Amino acid sequence: MSFFSHPVWMRTRDRVSSPVKASLAIASVFVVMLFFSLSNLPSHDATLSPLSSMQIRHKPDNINIKGVMFYGRRQFVDILDCYLQRNLAINGGYLDEMMFVVHTDVTQDLGYLQDLVARVPQYKYIELELHDENAGYGPLYETLRENNTIYIKIDDDLVWIDDDAVPRIVHTLIEHPEAHAIGGNIINSAHASWIHYHNDAIYPYLPEPEPQSQQQEVTDWRASKLPKYPHNVHGHYDFSGADDKWDQGDRLIPVGSLGGPPSVNHRWLPLTPTSQNLQMTPIRGVEYHEFGRGWRNWAIGAQQLYSHLENLEKDQLEKYWFGSGEGVWNMHYQRLNVNFLAIWGSSIAMQLPGGDDEYDLTVRIPEKFGRRESKTHFLLMHATPLTLHSCTD
Repeated sequence: MSFFSHPVWMRTRDRVSSPVKASLAIASVFVVMLFFSLSNLPSHDATLSPLSSMQIRHKPDNINIKGVMFYGRRQFVDILDCYLQRNLAINGGYLDEMMFVVHTDVTQDLGYLQDLVARVPQYKYIELELHDENAGYGPLYETLRENNTIYIKIDDDLVWIDDDAVPRIVHTLIEHPEAHAIGGNIINSAHASWIHYHNDAIYPYLPEPEPQSQQQEVTDWRASKLPKYPHNVHGHYDFSGADDKWDQGDRLIPVGSLGGPPSVNHRWLPLTPTSQNLQMTPIRGVEYHEFGRGWRNWAIGAQQLYSHLENLEKDQLEKYWFGSGEGVWNMHYQRLNVNFLAIWGSSIAMQLPGGDDEYDLTVRIPEKFGRRESKTHFLLMHATPLTLHSCTD
Protein backbone atom coordinates (compact mmCIF):
# COMPACT_ATOMS: atom_id res chain seq x y z
CA MET A 1 0.00 0.00 0.00
CA SER A 2 1.44 3.39 -0.93
CA PHE A 3 1.61 6.32 1.42
CA PHE A 4 -1.09 8.19 -0.48
CA SER A 5 -3.51 5.25 -0.27
CA HIS A 6 -3.23 5.02 3.51
CA PRO A 7 -6.53 5.92 5.25
CA VAL A 8 -4.93 8.75 7.27
CA TRP A 9 -3.70 10.44 4.10
CA MET A 10 -6.92 9.74 2.19
CA ARG A 11 -8.96 11.55 4.83
CA THR A 12 -6.60 14.52 4.56
CA ARG A 13 -6.31 14.52 0.79
CA ASP A 14 -10.00 15.06 0.05
CA ARG A 15 -9.88 18.44 1.80
CA VAL A 16 -7.07 20.18 -0.03
CA SER A 17 -6.30 21.26 -3.55
CA SER A 18 -3.55 19.69 -5.64
CA PRO A 19 -0.93 22.47 -5.18
CA VAL A 20 -1.18 22.00 -1.44
CA LYS A 21 -0.97 18.19 -1.35
CA ALA A 22 2.80 17.95 -1.65
CA SER A 23 3.48 20.22 1.31
CA LEU A 24 0.79 18.52 3.37
CA ALA A 25 2.25 15.12 2.63
CA ILE A 26 5.60 16.07 4.14
CA ALA A 27 4.05 16.74 7.53
CA SER A 28 1.47 13.97 7.23
CA VAL A 29 4.14 11.28 6.94
CA PHE A 30 4.83 11.70 10.65
CA VAL A 31 1.14 11.18 11.38
CA VAL A 32 1.23 7.93 9.42
CA MET A 33 4.33 6.74 11.29
CA LEU A 34 2.55 7.42 14.58
CA PHE A 35 -0.60 5.68 13.36
CA PHE A 36 1.38 2.49 12.87
CA SER A 37 3.12 2.89 16.23
CA LEU A 38 0.10 3.07 18.53
CA SER A 39 0.16 -0.61 19.40
CA ASN A 40 3.95 -0.74 19.73
CA LEU A 41 4.96 2.31 21.75
CA PRO A 42 6.82 1.69 25.02
CA SER A 43 4.29 1.28 27.81
CA HIS A 44 4.64 3.28 31.03
CA ASP A 45 2.82 2.77 34.30
CA ALA A 46 0.23 5.55 34.20
CA THR A 47 0.31 5.92 37.99
CA LEU A 48 4.01 6.83 38.07
CA SER A 49 5.54 9.48 35.89
CA PRO A 50 8.28 8.00 33.67
CA LEU A 51 10.13 11.29 34.05
CA SER A 52 10.02 11.77 37.78
CA SER A 53 10.17 10.00 41.12
CA MET A 54 7.09 11.98 42.17
CA GLN A 55 4.15 9.65 42.67
CA ILE A 56 1.11 10.73 40.70
CA ARG A 57 -1.88 10.62 43.03
CA HIS A 58 -5.39 9.44 42.27
CA LYS A 59 -8.00 11.57 40.56
CA PRO A 60 -9.00 14.37 42.95
CA ASP A 61 -12.37 13.98 44.64
CA ASN A 62 -15.16 16.53 44.22
CA ILE A 63 -13.57 18.28 41.24
CA ASN A 64 -14.98 18.02 37.73
CA ILE A 65 -12.30 17.52 35.10
CA LYS A 66 -13.32 18.05 31.51
CA GLY A 67 -11.33 17.89 28.34
CA VAL A 68 -12.25 20.42 25.70
CA MET A 69 -11.27 20.57 22.06
CA PHE A 70 -12.06 23.26 19.51
CA TYR A 71 -12.63 20.71 16.80
CA GLY A 72 -11.89 21.07 13.12
CA ARG A 73 -9.40 18.48 11.81
CA ARG A 74 -10.57 14.90 11.77
CA GLN A 75 -7.34 13.43 10.31
CA PHE A 76 -5.53 14.14 13.59
CA VAL A 77 -8.43 13.41 15.92
CA ASP A 78 -8.60 9.96 14.34
CA ILE A 79 -5.22 9.32 15.98
CA LEU A 80 -5.79 11.38 19.13
CA ASP A 81 -8.99 9.47 19.92
CA CYS A 82 -7.13 6.52 21.48
CA TYR A 83 -5.31 8.84 23.90
CA LEU A 84 -8.51 10.67 24.81
CA GLN A 85 -10.35 7.44 25.55
CA ARG A 86 -7.43 6.16 27.63
CA ASN A 87 -7.68 9.30 29.79
CA LEU A 88 -11.42 9.05 30.45
CA ALA A 89 -12.33 8.47 34.12
CA ILE A 90 -14.43 5.48 33.14
CA ASN A 91 -11.21 3.89 31.82
CA GLY A 92 -9.14 4.76 34.89
CA GLY A 93 -8.08 8.23 33.76
CA TYR A 94 -9.01 11.72 34.94
CA LEU A 95 -11.42 13.13 32.33
CA ASP A 96 -15.06 12.95 33.35
CA GLU A 97 -16.02 13.91 29.83
CA MET A 98 -14.54 15.21 26.60
CA MET A 99 -16.20 18.22 25.00
CA PHE A 100 -15.80 18.78 21.26
CA VAL A 101 -16.68 22.41 20.54
CA VAL A 102 -17.33 22.55 16.80
CA HIS A 103 -15.15 25.05 14.93
CA THR A 104 -15.61 23.93 11.33
CA ASP A 105 -18.27 23.76 8.66
CA VAL A 106 -16.61 21.01 6.61
CA THR A 107 -19.25 18.34 6.06
CA GLN A 108 -16.85 15.39 6.25
CA ASP A 109 -15.34 16.65 9.52
CA LEU A 110 -18.76 17.13 11.08
CA GLY A 111 -19.90 13.68 10.01
CA TYR A 112 -16.80 12.06 11.46
CA LEU A 113 -17.30 13.80 14.82
CA GLN A 114 -20.98 12.90 14.99
CA ASP A 115 -20.14 9.23 14.43
CA LEU A 116 -17.36 9.37 17.03
CA VAL A 117 -19.55 10.98 19.69
CA ALA A 118 -22.27 8.42 19.05
CA ARG A 119 -19.84 5.62 19.92
CA VAL A 120 -18.41 7.10 23.14
CA PRO A 121 -20.97 8.27 25.76
CA GLN A 122 -18.40 10.50 27.52
CA TYR A 123 -17.79 12.45 24.29
CA LYS A 124 -19.99 15.55 23.96
CA TYR A 125 -20.81 17.39 20.73
CA ILE A 126 -21.03 21.12 21.46
CA GLU A 127 -22.32 23.37 18.71
CA LEU A 128 -22.59 27.09 19.38
CA GLU A 129 -25.45 29.02 17.83
CA LEU A 130 -24.66 31.93 15.54
CA HIS A 131 -20.91 31.51 15.98
CA ASP A 132 -19.00 34.13 14.01
CA GLU A 133 -15.94 32.54 12.41
CA ASN A 134 -14.33 36.00 12.19
CA ALA A 135 -14.46 36.41 15.98
CA GLY A 136 -11.60 33.97 16.55
CA TYR A 137 -11.69 31.48 19.41
CA GLY A 138 -12.93 33.82 22.14
CA PRO A 139 -16.67 33.01 21.90
CA LEU A 140 -15.93 29.29 22.21
CA TYR A 141 -15.05 29.82 25.89
CA GLU A 142 -18.62 30.88 26.74
CA THR A 143 -19.44 27.28 27.69
CA LEU A 144 -16.35 26.79 29.91
CA ARG A 145 -17.18 28.71 33.09
CA GLU A 146 -18.41 26.11 35.55
CA ASN A 147 -17.24 26.43 39.16
CA ASN A 148 -15.16 23.66 40.72
CA THR A 149 -14.22 22.48 37.26
CA ILE A 150 -10.83 22.12 35.62
CA TYR A 151 -10.88 22.38 31.86
CA ILE A 152 -8.04 20.86 29.89
CA LYS A 153 -7.86 22.43 26.46
CA ILE A 154 -6.49 19.92 23.96
CA ASP A 155 -5.72 21.04 20.42
CA ASP A 156 -6.95 18.84 17.61
CA ASP A 157 -3.49 18.50 16.05
CA LEU A 158 -1.77 16.76 18.96
CA VAL A 159 -0.93 13.18 18.02
CA TRP A 160 0.84 11.80 21.09
CA ILE A 161 0.14 12.30 24.80
CA ASP A 162 2.38 10.78 27.47
CA ASP A 163 0.68 8.63 30.09
CA ASP A 164 1.15 11.09 32.94
CA ALA A 165 0.24 14.28 31.03
CA VAL A 166 -3.33 14.69 32.24
CA PRO A 167 -2.68 13.68 35.89
CA ARG A 168 0.36 15.95 36.13
CA ILE A 169 -1.28 19.03 34.64
CA VAL A 170 -4.26 18.61 36.99
CA HIS A 171 -2.15 18.29 40.14
CA THR A 172 0.19 21.08 39.09
CA LEU A 173 -2.74 23.46 38.64
CA ILE A 174 -4.21 22.47 42.02
CA GLU A 175 -0.86 22.90 43.78
CA HIS A 176 -0.25 26.32 42.21
CA PRO A 177 -3.28 28.49 42.99
CA GLU A 178 -1.24 31.55 41.97
CA ALA A 179 -1.24 30.29 38.37
CA HIS A 180 -3.86 31.46 35.92
CA ALA A 181 -3.18 28.42 33.73
CA ILE A 182 -0.68 25.59 33.30
CA GLY A 183 0.59 24.69 29.84
CA GLY A 184 2.19 21.56 28.48
CA ASN A 185 5.75 20.67 27.57
CA ILE A 186 4.92 20.33 23.90
CA ILE A 187 7.38 18.83 21.46
CA ASN A 188 7.39 20.91 18.26
CA SER A 189 6.13 24.18 19.71
CA ALA A 190 7.58 27.68 19.68
CA HIS A 191 9.38 28.14 23.02
CA ALA A 192 9.80 24.46 23.94
CA SER A 193 11.66 23.70 20.71
CA TRP A 194 14.48 25.99 21.81
CA ILE A 195 14.53 24.48 25.31
CA HIS A 196 14.59 20.90 23.98
CA TYR A 197 17.41 21.76 21.59
CA HIS A 198 19.53 23.12 24.44
CA ASN A 199 18.64 20.10 26.57
CA ASP A 200 20.20 17.81 23.92
CA ALA A 201 16.84 16.17 23.14
CA ILE A 202 17.22 16.82 19.40
CA TYR A 203 19.43 14.74 17.11
CA PRO A 204 21.00 15.46 13.71
CA TYR A 205 18.64 14.50 10.88
CA LEU A 206 18.41 15.76 7.30
CA PRO A 207 15.94 15.09 4.48
CA GLU A 208 16.70 12.11 2.31
CA PRO A 209 18.63 13.67 -0.61
CA GLU A 210 17.51 11.24 -3.32
CA PRO A 211 14.00 9.77 -3.59
CA GLN A 212 13.64 6.06 -2.95
CA SER A 213 13.73 4.00 -6.13
CA GLN A 214 10.60 2.15 -5.05
CA GLN A 215 7.72 3.31 -2.88
CA GLN A 216 7.83 1.49 0.48
CA GLU A 217 5.03 0.97 2.96
CA VAL A 218 5.54 2.67 6.33
CA THR A 219 5.43 -0.15 8.87
CA ASP A 220 7.85 0.76 11.66
CA TRP A 221 8.26 3.99 13.62
CA ARG A 222 11.66 3.13 15.11
CA ALA A 223 14.47 5.49 14.18
CA SER A 224 17.00 2.65 14.44
CA LYS A 225 15.46 1.10 11.32
CA LEU A 226 16.41 4.08 9.19
CA PRO A 227 19.57 4.05 7.04
CA LYS A 228 22.24 6.63 7.77
CA TYR A 229 22.35 9.87 5.81
CA PRO A 230 24.45 8.91 2.77
CA HIS A 231 26.66 12.01 2.33
CA ASN A 232 29.15 14.07 4.27
CA VAL A 233 27.69 17.41 5.30
CA HIS A 234 29.85 20.50 4.85
CA GLY A 235 27.50 23.46 5.21
CA HIS A 236 24.71 24.74 7.43
CA TYR A 237 21.10 24.06 6.54
CA ASP A 238 19.85 26.83 4.22
CA PHE A 239 16.77 28.65 5.55
CA SER A 240 16.84 31.42 2.94
CA GLY A 241 14.18 29.95 0.64
CA ALA A 242 11.71 29.27 3.43
CA ASP A 243 12.40 32.63 5.09
CA ASP A 244 11.89 34.47 1.80
CA LYS A 245 8.58 32.69 1.27
CA TRP A 246 7.47 33.67 4.76
CA ASP A 247 8.49 37.31 4.27
CA GLN A 248 6.42 37.35 1.07
CA GLY A 249 3.38 36.06 2.97
CA ASP A 250 3.50 32.57 1.41
CA ARG A 251 3.35 29.77 3.97
CA LEU A 252 3.60 26.88 1.51
CA ILE A 253 7.04 25.71 0.42
CA PRO A 254 6.92 23.84 -2.92
CA VAL A 255 8.57 20.44 -3.24
CA GLY A 256 12.00 20.78 -4.82
CA SER A 257 12.34 24.49 -4.07
CA LEU A 258 15.10 26.11 -2.03
CA GLY A 259 14.26 25.48 1.62
CA GLY A 260 11.49 23.06 0.70
CA PRO A 261 11.20 19.27 0.85
CA PRO A 262 13.39 17.51 -1.71
CA SER A 263 10.67 15.10 -2.83
CA VAL A 264 7.24 13.81 -1.92
CA ASN A 265 7.31 10.90 0.56
CA HIS A 266 10.93 11.50 1.51
CA ARG A 267 12.25 10.34 4.87
CA TRP A 268 14.57 12.11 7.29
CA LEU A 269 17.78 10.21 7.87
CA PRO A 270 20.11 10.32 10.90
CA LEU A 271 23.64 11.64 10.81
CA THR A 272 26.35 10.54 13.21
CA PRO A 273 25.29 12.21 16.49
CA THR A 274 27.99 14.84 16.99
CA SER A 275 27.70 18.49 17.95
CA GLN A 276 29.24 19.45 14.62
CA ASN A 277 26.65 17.51 12.66
CA LEU A 278 23.81 18.91 14.75
CA GLN A 279 24.92 22.42 13.77
CA MET A 280 24.45 21.49 10.11
CA THR A 281 20.76 20.66 10.59
CA PRO A 282 17.62 22.83 10.78
CA ILE A 283 17.33 22.86 14.58
CA ARG A 284 20.26 25.29 14.84
CA GLY A 285 17.89 27.99 13.59
CA VAL A 286 15.33 27.60 16.38
CA GLU A 287 14.60 30.68 18.50
CA TYR A 288 13.12 31.31 21.94
CA HIS A 289 10.30 33.34 20.45
CA GLU A 290 6.59 32.73 20.03
CA PHE A 291 6.70 33.49 16.30
CA GLY A 292 10.23 32.33 15.51
CA ARG A 293 11.33 29.59 13.15
CA GLY A 294 10.38 26.93 15.69
CA TRP A 295 6.77 27.98 15.11
CA ARG A 296 6.79 28.41 11.36
CA ASN A 297 9.48 26.24 9.75
CA TRP A 298 8.48 22.80 8.49
CA ALA A 299 12.04 21.39 8.61
CA ILE A 300 12.56 22.25 12.28
CA GLY A 301 9.26 20.54 13.02
CA ALA A 302 10.23 17.45 11.05
CA GLN A 303 13.57 17.10 12.82
CA GLN A 304 11.87 17.31 16.20
CA LEU A 305 9.33 14.64 15.32
CA TYR A 306 12.03 12.19 14.22
CA SER A 307 14.05 13.00 17.34
CA HIS A 308 10.99 12.28 19.45
CA LEU A 309 10.63 8.83 17.89
CA GLU A 310 14.31 8.18 18.66
CA ASN A 311 13.86 9.24 22.28
CA LEU A 312 10.79 7.03 22.57
CA GLU A 313 12.69 4.04 21.23
CA LYS A 314 15.59 4.67 23.64
CA ASP A 315 13.20 5.32 26.56
CA GLN A 316 14.90 8.61 27.39
CA LEU A 317 12.07 11.14 27.50
CA GLU A 318 13.73 12.77 30.50
CA LYS A 319 15.86 14.68 27.96
CA TYR A 320 12.87 16.97 27.46
CA TRP A 321 12.67 18.05 31.09
CA PHE A 322 13.18 21.64 32.12
CA GLY A 323 12.55 24.04 34.99
CA SER A 324 12.79 23.44 38.73
CA GLY A 325 12.69 20.09 40.50
CA GLU A 326 8.92 19.91 40.11
CA GLY A 327 9.26 20.87 36.47
CA VAL A 328 7.69 24.32 36.39
CA TRP A 329 8.91 26.92 33.90
CA ASN A 330 7.53 30.38 34.65
CA MET A 331 6.81 32.22 31.39
CA HIS A 332 6.76 35.65 33.10
CA TYR A 333 3.98 36.96 30.86
CA GLN A 334 5.48 35.81 27.59
CA ARG A 335 3.04 34.37 25.13
CA LEU A 336 2.64 30.59 25.55
CA ASN A 337 1.29 27.99 23.14
CA VAL A 338 -2.10 26.79 24.33
CA ASN A 339 -2.06 23.45 22.49
CA PHE A 340 -2.56 21.75 25.88
CA LEU A 341 -3.66 23.96 28.76
CA ALA A 342 -5.32 23.43 32.16
CA ILE A 343 -7.41 26.24 33.64
CA TRP A 344 -10.16 26.52 36.25
CA GLY A 345 -13.64 27.44 35.01
CA SER A 346 -13.67 30.20 37.62
CA SER A 347 -10.51 31.67 36.05
CA ILE A 348 -12.17 31.77 32.64
CA ALA A 349 -15.23 33.40 34.23
CA MET A 350 -13.04 36.19 35.68
CA GLN A 351 -12.64 37.47 32.14
CA LEU A 352 -13.38 35.71 28.90
CA PRO A 353 -10.59 35.75 26.34
CA GLY A 354 -11.12 37.62 23.11
CA GLY A 355 -10.41 36.58 19.55
CA ASP A 356 -6.71 35.97 20.26
CA ASP A 357 -7.29 33.49 23.07
CA GLU A 358 -3.62 32.48 23.26
CA TYR A 359 -2.44 36.01 24.00
CA ASP A 360 -5.30 36.73 26.38
CA LEU A 361 -5.00 33.50 28.41
CA THR A 362 -1.24 33.61 28.78
CA VAL A 363 -0.34 37.33 28.78
CA ARG A 364 -3.10 39.93 29.05
CA ILE A 365 -5.42 38.35 31.63
CA PRO A 366 -2.71 36.87 33.93
CA GLU A 367 -0.86 40.20 33.93
CA LYS A 368 -4.06 42.12 34.63
CA PHE A 369 -4.87 40.01 37.71
CA GLY A 370 -1.27 39.51 38.88
CA ARG A 371 -1.25 35.78 38.21
CA ARG A 372 1.26 33.68 36.32
CA GLU A 373 1.21 31.11 33.57
CA SER A 374 3.70 28.25 33.49
CA LYS A 375 4.75 25.13 31.66
CA THR A 376 5.33 21.83 33.42
CA HIS A 377 7.26 18.63 32.67
CA PHE A 378 4.72 16.28 31.11
CA LEU A 379 5.11 15.63 27.39
CA LEU A 380 2.91 15.88 24.34
CA MET A 381 3.69 15.96 20.64
CA HIS A 382 2.37 18.61 18.30
CA ALA A 383 2.09 17.22 14.78
CA THR A 384 2.13 20.28 12.64
CA PRO A 385 4.52 23.08 11.90
CA LEU A 386 2.76 26.19 10.65
CA THR A 387 2.99 25.01 7.06
CA LEU A 388 0.46 22.29 7.78
CA HIS A 389 -1.77 24.66 9.74
CA SER A 390 -2.04 26.82 6.63
CA CYS A 391 -2.92 23.81 4.51
CA THR A 392 -5.74 22.48 6.63
CA ASP A 393 -7.23 25.48 8.40
